Amino acid sequence: LMLNAMLGYEWNFGKAAKNSLALNLRIIYRGGNRYTPIDEVQSKLQGKEVLLDAQPFASRLPAYFRTDASAALRFNYAKSSLVFSTEIQNVTNQQNINRYYYDPILQKVRTVYMFGIMPVLNVKMEF
Repeated sequence: LMLNAMLGYEWNFGKAAKNSLALNLRIIYRGGNRYTPIDEVQSKLQGKEVLLDAQPFASRLPAYFRTDASAALRFNYAKSSLVFSTEIQNVTNQQNINRYYYDPILQKVRTVYMFGIMPVLNVKMEF
């Protein structure tokens, strides 16, 4: 199951209402990816990650959820445009799991998480 939803609005302003301010919100939901489980007992014995090859892709990660917010300020000129935009990805700081791996030093299965809050700033000149 995968769901993407986006909501946004744009206001025009300035001389002849040729400039604009846009605000957007995006929600992403996706069922968790499948993976082959790790055999923790054999991994400890061998000192390296050992997968349960008899169960390929038998397990599933928890569902992925992320909310992004963005804003863009556009100034339109006679032959060009200047756009300042910012996006905050994963604005709710959701801790989504990327994968599991066996750590031979700690001798246990550990979790790798995807990025938390990620700001993205842009300045763009269009001709």
